[in-house]
Amino acid sequence: MAQGKALTPEEKKAIVALKKYFDRTIDDLEEQKELSAQRVSNALGFGLATVKRTMADHSRGVNFDNELIIYRGRPQRALSDSVQTIVREYIRNANKEGAYMTLETLWQYLEEVAPEQEFSIRTLGRALDRWGFTFGKGIRALGLNR
Repeated sequence: MAQGKALTPEEKKAIVALKKYFDRTIDDLEEQKELSAQRVSNALGFGLATVKRTMADHSRGVNFDNELIIYRGRPQRALSDSVQTIVREYIRNANKEGAYMTLETLWQYLEEVAPEQEFSIRTLGRALDRWGFTFGKGIRALGLNR
């Protein structure tokens, strides 16, 4: 079990079932040497605090079946390679037409074309920087020779 990882509902149910088993076998002399929560912790490889917190939730009536899985940490901020291909083609077509391109228009286009990709406009801006896109008016090579 990785430390800091959120427990799934199945793992929480296993903790509750094992803890209840240890509570039922409390009369056994060998089993009395340690607390039941500590035995659950040892048996499943979870921390003692995790077992106690899960049991406290269970005692309060929390239903683990309806509980959403919590994803800890920051979500992925990188855009997939398929989005990069879509962006490059869209910008090429806009440049051929001479259309004015902004982050907002590009972001709106990507929301229409690839709605399964969820990202903020800032993420798009950082991705464009990583991919080598530049902003502002371009200088044509022919204009420099004059």
